[in-house]
Amino acid sequence: MGTGNACHGAAVRGVRMAMMMAGAILASTAWAQVPGEKSVDGVVVSVGVASLEQIEALPAGRPERAMHASHAGNERDHLVVALADQRTGRSIQRAEVMATVSRLGMGESHHALERMDEFGTTSWGGYFDMREGGPYMIRLEIARPGRPAPIVADFVYRTQ
Repeated sequence: MGTGNACHGAAVRGVRMAMMMAGAILASTAWAQVPGEKSVDGVVVSVGVASLEQIEALPAGRPERAMHASHAGNERDHLVVALADQRTGRSIQRAEVMATVSRLGMGESHHALERMDEFGTTSWGGYFDMREGGPYMIRLEIARPGRPAPIVADFVYRTQ
């Protein structure tokens, strides 16, 4: 295995660890589905989705319940994004993440994701309505300081 593959493996492990330690992962069984991870312009982007009900089912003292303001309305699926440097595997802590979620033939929802700093790692999250039959297209635009343009990562989320 070449050095590039070893670095990519370290980056993937770093993103997974960042998501788990951020508390946004909750527990592996709590996730409806994980749309995936991919590398774009030297950044490993990893995405997961949990329902509001799964988050609210956690014990009252858990930090995941307090990450975002109380939520009402139709946006009941929590999208979480973790970023890591592809070369080093280190979690990226400074970025602005915009997410657009759309379903074929339906409208789209566009939100700036909220930064979540927990357990020494950083992730970003926000709520969307993904309860109807999918698939849903998730487009992330990630702006980093000192970079001329945001990177774009597209994912497909299929509801269960």
